Amino acid sequence: MAWRPAAPSSALGVAIHNFSARNENELSLEVGVEVRIVEESVCGAWYRGFVYGPAPRKVGIFPSGYVHLKPCVTVNRGKRSTTVENEDAIALEVSSVLREWISEWKELYVNLGGPVVLALRATMVQLIKWRRDILLGSMRSDQLLPIKGKIASKIDWGNKELNLIPVIRNDQHDEVDMTNTSVVDLYKMCVNHSTKQGSGVTETAASSAKLNHIYCEIVEISCLVQGEDTDLLFSLYDSKRQKYISERFLVRCSKLG
Repeated sequence: MAWRPAAPSSALGVAIHNFSARNENELSLEVGVEVRIVEESVCGAWYRGFVYGPAPRKVGIFPSGYVHLKPCVTVNRGKRSTTVENEDAIALEVSSVLREWISEWKELYVNLGGPVVLALRATMVQLIKWRRDILLGSMRSDQLLPIKGKIASKIDWGNKELNLIPVIRNDQHDEVDMTNTSVVDLYKMCVNHSTKQGSGVTETAASSAKLNHIYCEIVEISCLVQGEDTDLLFSLYDSKRQKYISERFLVRCSKLG
């Protein structure tokens, strides 16, 4: 059987049927597992790859009809290339949320039952339908934003019912990247989220907070590298508590001074 490297757009898939290996060259699949496709047969009937999971990973062949290809992109081409999903952020979040909810829902179903279990089940079914509509790519941008808002609202409700950690979102209803968000913006988002949920920090408390302005003047900077732009990062420091009490601020100085 002749083989060729898999196209970058066909390098990631999910098993939609169970497949039992019949010899050492084949790879067994279970419905729902993610596979990395390395090669494909020239006739297109078979793939060679491995199932994502802990090492060591067995590489084997499996029928192409047993796998659904997922949109993906290749990052850092070469020996260190990585294939990642190329889906809308809210669609990826729905997938992650459903995986987390299902175990919690099963335990809730066995121990308690009742209307909450039925409501959660209906919510999960609705999230699956909305995710499917997003992945079809048939909606305009003005139609997509309200759907994302509904999805975010359902996820927040489900997390609250299951006592899970709430998700902080931006104006586009996407999950906030904590590492690239300032403390002030993150605080405002937390206030907004708590107000909508009816708990935690309220707008009244936020509005009564005192705002102070501090004037700082940079007198001199000593830098070993000359003739290049310089970035100065500084924070407010409390010497009594021996800790930083503010976010980092950036002052950019050009090479001209």
